[in-house]
Amino acid sequence: MHVTSKAMARLVPALRLGARAPSQSWRSPATATPQAGRLRGDLIASLPIVELRLDAIAIALHLIYPGIGPCSHIWLEMLHALLHRKLVETLPEPQRQEDALTSTVLGPLIWLKAGPTIADWLQISPEVSGYPTHSSVLDAWFWPGLAYAEPDAVLRLGRALVLVEAKYQSDRHDLSASPETGDNLCDQILRQYRSITTPVEKRVRYAEAIERAILECNLIQVFLVDARRLRRARREYMESKSLLPAGATLQLATWQELFLLLGSPQVASARWAADLRAYLTLAGLDTFRGFRYKALGGEGTRRLACWGPRRERASRLKEAFRAEHIPGFRLLREWKVPGHNF
Repeated sequence: MHVTSKAMARLVPALRLGARAPSQSWRSPATATPQAGRLRGDLIASLPIVELRLDAIAIALHLIYPGIGPCSHIWLEMLHALLHRKLVETLPEPQRQEDALTSTVLGPLIWLKAGPTIADWLQISPEVSGYPTHSSVLDAWFWPGLAYAEPDAVLRLGRALVLVEAKYQSDRHDLSASPETGDNLCDQILRQYRSITTPVEKRVRYAEAIERAILECNLIQVFLVDARRLRRARREYMESKSLLPAGATLQLATWQELFLLLGSPQVASARWAADLRAYLTLAGLDTFRGFRYKALGGEGTRRLACWGPRRERASRLKEAFRAEHIPGFRLLREWKVPGHNF
């Protein structure tokens, strides 16, 4: 593919301008705001070669941010992070990588209406979400500023409102105790829970679509982590879960589980699934670590945990190496010094 220097010169300033443009949330194409539509249109119109616009944007992003590799047109979804100023150089690199990962993975899944894949990945049952049998609503908001916290993504999947806190190379972002926050609001997951469950008259009012989802949906929180840091993530997960009310739902999911799902026969042949798998591979998130408890079932997990050498085989092995069975051992044990009885 060839993109002229003139076209690139027109595209790069447009992308840099877009990185400073304000944006409150992403909406589906059918309900996109005029401002967001004009912005996307301006970015696309900056290329004279119609057939290569999406791929050229991917290359431009790669040139602006060298850590990004031009995988395919799904790099257009990096715009979520760009529009929210999540890739500016003043931010720590781990945070930028984390936000880029969130935008690039969740963006295409929402655009492509891959609700079943999202539900399976984040462990959201059809009984809770009603998706897609009773409700086919699929919407998303990236980094919305809520009353007490800013989750990485808020997803509406049917009747489920899913708060996603995504981690890549960082731990949970807790606050230090202070008179303003108090000890109970230091935990990041708890602050997100309070942001949704606090009555609207006691907090700032959110976008109308989010307020409607709060009234109509079941709240589910997801702590999304890199399986290579699963031991520490489990400890943080248990700490946060202990602070939540008894009826709250907090799931622990990994990026590696999505990598496995994208390789399933149902979606493996799709171009977008192959691209996402390639991106997760580049990010080092292609290795599966651990098993979900429900994947094996209770009995299977118990048998795996109790596995060990069979007792009868161990007894036979011990018997075979008894001292009495070693040749000459009996003669050595019965040997005595001549003339002495000891």
